[in-house]
Amino acid sequence: MYKSNPVCNFLDLILENPYLWKNIRLELTENQWKWVYFFIIGGMTVNDIAAQENTTIEMVTHWEHQVRNKLKDAHLHKRISRDI
Repeated sequence: MYKSNPVCNFLDLILENPYLWKNIRLELTENQWKWVYFFIIGGMTVNDIAAQENTTIEMVTHWEHQVRNKLKDAHLHKRISRDI
């Protein structure tokens, strides 16, 4: 018997919510948003993002760390969830 995976269902819901993504994008720099868009939404590797953006892997990883730190902020959670 197949059981649905609640984590996957939750991620599908998040990925399909345009208001959430709009609010997240407003909180990020252009490069931080590139990491979110290409890595999380687009499924690209860090290496591919670096090549596409003509930058280093280290820089893309830096964008990632900045995003992850911002997403841990409780105040940010309140701001990005205001329209969802």
